Amino acid sequence: MEKIKHLEFIQNIISRHNNNSFMMKGWTITIFTALLALGGALNNIIFSLISLLPIVLFWYLDAFYLSNERCFVELFNSVVKGEYLLPNKRSFKKTFVPDNENCKIEKIVDFDMNFIRFKKWNENTIFATFKSTTILWFYLPLCLIAILITIFHIRIEKQHKPLPGYSIEINSYNYQ
Repeated sequence: MEKIKHLEFIQNIISRHNNNSFMMKGWTITIFTALLALGGALNNIIFSLISLLPIVLFWYLDAFYLSNERCFVELFNSVVKGEYLLPNKRSFKKTFVPDNENCKIEKIVDFDMNFIRFKKWNENTIFATFKSTTILWFYLPLCLIAILITIFHIRIEKQHKPLPGYSIEINSYNYQ
């Protein structure tokens, strides 16, 4: 009975991390489009450059949540088995070959929530999740769009600049 409650706790944490990751994507789109719309309305290049900042920040946060979620999935699987196997040094799961010298096997105690130990797997680090396909193919196109819009604004601005030494006067009338 205690094992089932332990698994429920871990499952709730995994669900929260997954929900936070989903919310990061929603906030990214919202703030990104708001900054681009504001930049277009004000005809200001700065807003298209600033739109890169929330993309990168939310990209990092999303990778952080996914990294922790992966570690909690490892913890969940270890609780189901009753033990966990970890390498002595950081390594990839796919290429890891366990033997008596390069790994340790330990039992999971009841309600153990230490997920940090599973960061030894390279797949669970923030950098690895930062470039995972589910995250990379969401944030990278947004970065490219922001860069392309910035380049487009710069080109348009260069085309509409008056030549040096010439000034354009606009007649203004006061209507009363």
